[in-house]
Amino acid sequence: MDRYDSCDEYVEYYKHLMFILESKQKELPRDNASQDSIMSFTIGGAVVGGLLGGGGGALVGAVLGYMYGSFIQDSFKEIKGKLRNQTNSRKRELVHAVQALIGSNSKAELDLYVEARSQQKQLMDCIMKFT
Repeated sequence: MDRYDSCDEYVEYYKHLMFILESKQKELPRDNASQDSIMSFTIGGAVVGGLLGGGGGALVGAVLGYMYGSFIQDSFKEIKGKLRNQTNSRKRELVHAVQALIGSNSKAELDLYVEARSQQKQLMDCIMKFT
């Protein structure tokens, strides 16, 4: 038996993880890949707009690219919805991945891990692999 898995304790841990996503959503960083994609759409819009309409077109293209990139980025509500719709075995995998990341199966240790800003990105990267 895995050291991080005892019966169905993963359910309580999973619920706690979802609670953290809900309560800390303003503090937790979203996926940096999403931030990079917003920037890519902004730059792409500016380039295309600039080629088609000069300086004014570049400005309009950048704004439209930013809006499009922001629109397609997952919100925390969508992330939580994707996680909730996972199979139980996939939820268990998520719990195991998070527990392995923090090195403990304690919910208190998870809380401490989340409080450290420097570790929040690692946690979100781990979670985003399951969406």
